[in-house]
Amino acid sequence: MKDEYPMDSLKPNRVAVNKAIELYKKTIAKYPFEMTYYDGLGKCYLDLGDDKNAEATYRKSIEVKEKYRGPHGRWTDQSRRKRS
Repeated sequence: MKDEYPMDSLKPNRVAVNKAIELYKKTIAKYPFEMTYYDGLGKCYLDLGDDKNAEATYRKSIEVKEKYRGPHGRWTDQSRRKRS
């Protein structure tokens, strides 16, 4: 009996992942204070097997979170000015 859902179908589509990377980069350029975009970019790099860029991107996400978020995840005054 042939497997209806082969494991190959679960592999990310390289073209779609590369397109997502470009979109994340454009979005990060516009909104550099949003850590979620860095997380998404890091996931894309992981999907491509690019561990070096994934790690660097996740580290940047942590840096952004620490810089722009205050205690308990609330936006600091500095981050509100940046968002406006």
